[in-house]
Amino acid sequence: APGGKSGQAAAKIGASGFILSNEYVPKRAKITVSNFERLGITNGIVTSLDTKEFKKLWKYLYRFKFTLILATILSISSNLLALIGPSLSGEAIDAIAPEDGSGVDFDRVFLYCALMIGFYIFSALFAYVLNIIMIRLGRKVATAMRKDLFDHLTKLQVGFFDKQQIGDIINRISYDIDTVNTSLSTDFVQICSSVITVLGSLIMMIIISPPLVLVFAITIPISIYFTKFMSQKVRPLFRDRNEK
Repeated sequence: APGGKSGQAAAKIGASGFILSNEYVPKRAKITVSNFERLGITNGIVTSLDTKEFKKLWKYLYRFKFTLILATILSISSNLLALIGPSLSGEAIDAIAPEDGSGVDFDRVFLYCALMIGFYIFSALFAYVLNIIMIRLGRKVATAMRKDLFDHLTKLQVGFFDKQQIGDIINRISYDIDTVNTSLSTDFVQICSSVITVLGSLIMMIIISPPLVLVFAITIPISIYFTKFMSQKVRPLFRDRNEK
């Protein structure tokens, strides 16, 4: 039942992440889509799949497991390098204003600045290569799915085509598989990046300053409660507006 939780999570992450909501009951999935539209959530997608369907998708991904492993490594490396940048920035600032008052240590400042530039360049490079790999992976999976679907259609009885509309069949072959392709090439990368960024940021906060984690633990529940409170106030207004 991802409707309410998806709205709360979307309000929490803003435009910095991506929401994937799966509601296996089609009727409730349509309600979730309506909630997304009412709340103005643009960085999200709603699916209506049984968990068995995800297993079927994994079957296709497993055919290209080495490409998927490479993409995972690149995603982790890109986000970790981007997370190291702020810590290097802190070291550079400490070198500009050392606690002993000995003056600016330009050698350390230039060293940390050079490392920052290098890490960010490699992070951007890995992200670029990752996007290319995921686009190609999505195309390969879509091609394999279309081939299997076409082979399955050729084995069906003629009566099946008499009962089904041609437009629905074409929609499955083209639009639905294109949606899978888009999800793999873009959404998968965004989901992985969001997870790695959140976990990496939490680890960095614990290493740099444990009190920051306490601030995080206090402010996040408050923001979730406030979001829930506002959604309860705003949702009836949207409902009344739609009824009018």
